[in-house]
Amino acid sequence: MTLVQSWIDSLTLLKPKNAQLFIMVTIKSIIEAYKTLAYYFFVLVLMLGVWIVSLFDIQESSSGIVALSLYYQLLLFATCAATRPSIMKKDRAYFKSQNYVLIYVAIILFFIPKLFWPTAHSPFYIFLILFFLDSAKGPKNFLFSAWNALKMILYNLPLLAIVGCFFYLIGRLFFKLMLIVIASVVSDEVMLPESLWAGLLLYNILAALLVPIGVCTYANIYIKKLHDQFDLYFQSP
Repeated sequence: MTLVQSWIDSLTLLKPKNAQLFIMVTIKSIIEAYKTLAYYFFVLVLMLGVWIVSLFDIQESSSGIVALSLYYQLLLFATCAATRPSIMKKDRAYFKSQNYVLIYVAIILFFIPKLFWPTAHSPFYIFLILFFLDSAKGPKNFLFSAWNALKMILYNLPLLAIVGCFFYLIGRLFFKLMLIVIASVVSDEVMLPESLWAGLLLYNILAALLVPIGVCTYANIYIKKLHDQFDLYFQSP
């Protein structure tokens, strides 16, 4: 498969008929992800994140950013684990069985350049985790998963660029709305530390609640493209 042909094929997902089916499947997976995370994992992660944020004064921005990055990494990993297809039941035993993978990935990703730092809209991170969870694990397979994640981005770049722009615009709108909310809790036009802290805390909580939407969207792209472009990522037996 040539690169140009794969770009053309990736855009067929945006055709009305294909897009309608993809959106319906994605909505279903988002609902299931929220149910799974809320019942088994999500509430605990959210409480942990709020607790981490509350430990840091608003002036200690560097420490707060590191804590939030680790928190979102944990949340993203849990969402990827909850979204990926698996014959195992998505219960506490399932999430517990993935704990060592989370530790391994967190340590490795700490040394990856800022360009690839995990965010809710990072297809590289989501594809990497999904490829790695579907592998036999280990250092070699981690690097192999990272390479496959980069290839999936490269061979589906037009589609991912459009989806990424959509999430970027939605994120900017959400951020501006949150700025309005933050400004509304500030009295006498003075940005008090307590008000700023409360606003940022509210923003991070709401952003965390929306994480499964982006993850499930990219996860469904991963599932479809892995099926359509299987030979690009794995050798046929």
